[in-house]
Amino acid sequence: MNTTNQTYKIAKQRQLIDLNGDMTNFDLTFTATSKDGKTFNVIVVDQETLDSNLVSEMKYKTATGSISGNIVADKNVHQSYYLCLKADPPCDVDIKIVKKAIPPSKKVMLKPPPPPPPMPEQNKSFFTLKNTVLTILAVVCIIFILYNVRNYFKTSDVVSEVNDKNVPSLGVVSGDGGDNSITDDVMSEGGGMSPGMNGLLHKLKNMSMTH
Repeated sequence: MNTTNQTYKIAKQRQLIDLNGDMTNFDLTFTATSKDGKTFNVIVVDQETLDSNLVSEMKYKTATGSISGNIVADKNVHQSYYLCLKADPPCDVDIKIVKKAIPPSKKVMLKPPPPPPPMPEQNKSFFTLKNTVLTILAVVCIIFILYNVRNYFKTSDVVSEVNDKNVPSLGVVSGDGGDNSITDDVMSEGGGMSPGMNGLLHKLKNMSMTH
């Protein structure tokens, strides 16, 4: 435990008094007592507040004769604390500080596990490129399949249309010196016809040759 006593002359200008020094985890009690019970203003601030210039906006406590306070810091993070005093009219103030070191809080000692490292940008770019290539290949495959299916049904319709066509009608060719090749072609085309139709074609050919 550490105890200090010191007298300060307090006036309109702000007076800063370091409370904890280089101690990080501590239990501290301070007492400020003016001579002759005079009135003065006091407030406790930390280093962050001083650096942000917010002290002027903070409300001071008015002490008539004496005031005391207690500060406990156990988060294992060093933070400087100051006693800030002003007085108008000026006066002498005795400052007594009693402080002792304490262990850090158990909650602070149990540190959470570190977060996983972020994925490198290079890997992200690789996976993005891979997904893009796979998507393009999938679209090409779908278009290829649809094209083949469409051609298959189109070919099937054409074959069906050819099979459904009627046999062309036959005309009688007459006259002298007529070209028998037409009748011959018709007879050759009738290779797949019925026997009755073939007989009719032979008669037509003979009649043409007689005339």
